[in-house]
Amino acid sequence: MSVKDPQPFLDKDSQETRRQSVRCAVNGIVALTNFEKPVVTNIFDISMVGVSFWSTNVETLAGKEINMDILVYDNQANFEFLISKVKGQVRSRALAPHPVSRRLIQRFGIEFLGFDSLSSMALERCYNLVLRRCSECRQTP
Repeated sequence: MSVKDPQPFLDKDSQETRRQSVRCAVNGIVALTNFEKPVVTNIFDISMVGVSFWSTNVETLAGKEINMDILVYDNQANFEFLISKVKGQVRSRALAPHPVSRRLIQRFGIEFLGFDSLSSMALERCYNLVLRRCSECRQTP
């Protein structure tokens, strides 16, 4: 997926915004690092091409390239992966109920734009392990 027109938010049903790889729900956090103060939020799911997370910082994320550090962990399997210095861009947002609080909150879909080779390897290893263990994986329609 390439970035053609960097609109701040695209229609969540637009064909251009849909990720075509398998997404897996994971435990983890994303630290958005290119702001005055880092923004830390919970991950909803991850794939090889992007990540989605919950955030109330709509204004902070509008129309910006995002620098992220992503930590994925699984306490039962005793693993954690840090995928650092990832660049991304907001591709979608939707108001959705948070899985724990059930409160409506913005869920952002982020497309990965680039990362170094170590982060790329960490993402690949993490994703393959999560994919094997994932019982709630889903293919984007």
